[in-house]
Order: sequence, then C-alpha cells, then structure tokens
Amino acid sequence: MSVYVCLTHDVDTIFRSAREVFARRSRFSRADILKHLFRVSNLYNNVYRICEVEDAYKLRSTFFIPVNLFPIEKMLDEIKYLRDGGWEVGFHSVIENIQPFSIVKMSLEFLEEEFSLKVYGVRAHYLRVNNDIIRMYSKLGLIYDSSYRVESLDSKGFLKLPEGLWELPIAIMDTDVFGRLMLSEKSAWKYITAKIEKLVKSGYKVITILFHQESFRMKGGRLYSRLIDWLWEKEYTMGSCYNYLKAEDLI
Repeated sequence: MSVYVCLTHDVDTIFRSAREVFARRSRFSRADILKHLFRVSNLYNNVYRICEVEDAYKLRSTFFIPVNLFPIEKMLDEIKYLRDGGWEVGFHSVIENIQPFSIVKMSLEFLEEEFSLKVYGVRAHYLRVNNDIIRMYSKLGLIYDSSYRVESLDSKGFLKLPEGLWELPIAIMDTDVFGRLMLSEKSAWKYITAKIEKLVKSGYKVITILFHQESFRMKGGRLYSRLIDWLWEKEYTMGSCYNYLKAEDLI
C-alpha cells in the first residue's frame, strides 16, 4: 500500500445555543447563522453533511464518539447511521481524575452495548494521554489509539506502543491550524497541503487528519471538503483508522 490518509472526526458537541452561536458569529456565514437562529438547521451537528461529502467518493472515515460530553440520546440516529453505513465508530474518551478506569470502562461498554458495536480505537478528549492511560486502554481490549501528535513521536505515521496498542498520531488537526496557529483559510490551505507533502516525502506511510465534526461549517473547517478533493486528485488512499490497520494485517 502507498500513502494512506486516515480521515477522522471528533464529536465534542452537537449543539450550541443561539447566544453561543451569536458570540461566535465571525466563524460562520451570515446565512448559516440565520438558519441556526431560526432552527432551520443546526450549525454544530454536521454528521450527515460530512457523510454526504465522503460518500460521494465512496469513502468511510472514523468518528470518535463520547458518551459523557453531552446527552448521548441526542445522537442516537446519527450513531446508528454511521454504524449501518460502514463508517467506523471510535471511542472519544473523557479522562477524569476520580476513578478514571471505572468511568472509561463504563462509558466504553455503554457505547458498544447500546449500539451493538465493536469499538477498536480511541482518542482522548483534549488529547489527554500518557503511558498510564495507554495501559488502561490496553487493559480494556482496545487495539489502537490516536491521541498523540506526530511531532511527539518518532514514527512514520504509525507505530506499536510498548503497552501493546498501535498508535496513529495526528498529523493535521483543525484546531491546531485555526486556533493555535490562528491562520487564515488561505494560509491554512497552504500550510496543510505543504505539511502533507512534506510528510509523504519523509516516508510517512499513513497520515492521520482530524477535522472536528462541529467545525464543518466554520471558517477553516469548511476546508475539509476541498481537502478531500485534493487528496483524491493526488490519488492517496483514504479511509478509516480501522480499515488501514486491517489492510496492513495489524488487526
């Protein structure tokens, strides 16, 4: 297999109040804000929209779903749609200071049992990860993690951690580009495509990209559709984390 791009989405929230959207109005188009305010559409729930973009290319990505960031019953239909449509449902863990193993175990079991899923991979909320957390994931039977950035690991896009899990470190994350680096869309596009090409030239076999589902209609997040088209033209293989590991006989 040549270069493989793991397409991933964290689901941190699926709704913001009208007041919260108005406070962030610079991130959205005026038309989208009006639609949200009048409840014509929900700016922060873009699962179906992302699936529509990916399905046009016959692609399936990974959605990392939390159990305890918002009421999960507000997302029942979307999770069933992802499961039945062939998208990978990963676990978006929320690490708490009190009894972390018990809470993560309870949340993971709920996700699998409630939706008749087999969850293979995990990404921590806020990318909170360390050796102890990785050992906890291993004890829970998870196969891979995707919570590190590529800059923090000596890898070519994936590696086996000492704790036994495969790691698929994040190469591109929307909040890094538009939040921490505070790039305009024009500068961000140049940065993202140049970084991907640099990683490919450096010998990376797999490149993991994270665009949060709630950012899909925001400034910056709107580049996801354009990025899919660019990667397609480059003839890179794209898909979920699970499909990459399976294709490489790592699962």
